[in-house]
Amino acid sequence: MDMKEKILQEAEAEEDPLMPPVV
Repeated sequence: MDMKEKILQEAEAEEDPLMPPVV
C-alpha cells in the first residue's frame, strides 16, 4: 500500500466509527 493510499484510507476511516484512524 502506498503512503498516499494509506492516507486516503485513514481519511475514509475517520468518517467510519467502526474503524477509527490509527494515529
